[in-house]
Amino acid sequence: MFATTDINTGDLIVCERPLLVYPSVIPGFLGATRQEVIEPLRVLVQSMKPEMRADFYALHNCKGPEEPSRIVGITNTNSVWLGKLPGFDEEEFCGVCKDISRANHSCSPNALYRWVLESFTFELRARLPIRNGEQITISYKEELDMRASRQAELQLKYHFKCTCRSCSLSGAASKESDQRRLYIARANGLSEQFDAELEMWARSPDMADDDALIRGIGCIWRHATWNRRITRICGSAMLSGRARPAAHWEMRKARSIGRGGSEGLLVEGKDEGKSKGEG
Repeated sequence: MFATTDINTGDLIVCERPLLVYPSVIPGFLGATRQEVIEPLRVLVQSMKPEMRADFYALHNCKGPEEPSRIVGITNTNSVWLGKLPGFDEEEFCGVCKDISRANHSCSPNALYRWVLESFTFELRARLPIRNGEQITISYKEELDMRASRQAELQLKYHFKCTCRSCSLSGAASKESDQRRLYIARANGLSEQFDAELEMWARSPDMADDDALIRGIGCIWRHATWNRRITRICGSAMLSGRARPAAHWEMRKARSIGRGGSEGLLVEGKDEGKSKGEG
């Protein structure tokens, strides 16, 4: 997938309804025969409109001979995470898309997808500016895993060795990349604590305006998740009637986004993207 025009951060690239939505764990898997597991997927594919079924079968299958069922091979190769759906509290779902599923992988992707329940669609948006002719990439797995873990999982699931900008780093640069991802992962884990402290700040008029930064963010400003945190600060300031600090933090957010914010922390080197099964 390549850009046919310049794309700005946040721009919508693709919005599409999935060809297929299915449980990430098919009910009855334990103790079921292989045919009983495959049958629900076969029924779903056969019930598609002819043009949608053709789009499904046109997708890449990286599993090859190891997976006798072509439907299962295509599904496992091209699935994108969806999450929970109303009425299915105990299950999580995946989807297969005509276009988004074709995007190549990078551990430092320039685009990301999300599920929009209201329209029952997947959106693909630019997380960084993308130039005309540049490849559009997404991440097939958790970006914050260490390089060795990412490489092993991509090889196991999709049969290729990742050579993206991050995985191509060597020596000190590679170690720094892993350390940065570890730090971001730890910072993300502090979200619940931060939210509690932010609520306390919003409800305490006698607390200094900068306490939200000092208590809840610390040195995250320099490393990660800044845009998400500062958005919460702005919202809490407005809800607590603090218009002046809200304007202050909104300005800092705009400046942060202008510099690329935390999203730029995982942009490393030059990227070519890698597809499922290229080897």
